[in-house]
Amino acid sequence: MLAAVLGLWSMTAGSVGAQEAELDAAAQVALQPLQPGDALQVSFSMEPDLNGIYYVDEGGHVNLPILGSRYVGERPPADLKQSLIVEYDGQLRNQTVQITWMRRIRVFGAVNVPGLYHIDGTMTLADAIALAGGATPIGKLDDVEIIRQGQVVLEGLPASTLVGEQVYSGDQIMVPERSWMSRYAGVIIGATLSAITLVLIATID
Repeated sequence: MLAAVLGLWSMTAGSVGAQEAELDAAAQVALQPLQPGDALQVSFSMEPDLNGIYYVDEGGHVNLPILGSRYVGERPPADLKQSLIVEYDGQLRNQTVQITWMRRIRVFGAVNVPGLYHIDGTMTLADAIALAGGATPIGKLDDVEIIRQGQVVLEGLPASTLVGEQVYSGDQIMVPERSWMSRYAGVIIGATLSAITLVLIATID
């Protein structure tokens, strides 16, 4: 009985620890200032012509409708968003403004639509791969790599962990191809069995 209780406690503690690690990673991503190439998606309830995605330039500035140029390179996105909404409230009346900060990432390798994408702060590694059309039939989701600032920071990620893995601005996500052997294992086994069958038949005859 004691062993069962201890085992259950260990599993619960491990689950809580994993959840805390995910929360810490999400908090770190939320605190990372917007980088050149990132963007702010702005939408206005009464002026849809101004709706759009506005990109951060190399100097850390973004040119927003009505407000003009704003420097966004050193502030946590949540604080920046709140500050901009306050500015818009001072300029507009009876209108709701929604602002979403978006990270620029690159997804390549064995995905259906490789390329550059912008994802919002709630999206995870699994979401990023889904944006790229998901893995191809030869894609290996059990060995995804994240390249950050020119260094491989995560590799060999199990597919089950992709949903909880956070993504940073500038991350490059690589989905590798399955090996030739794993792709054609069924064909090889079938051919081998056929050859064995022929040999047995010839032996019997």
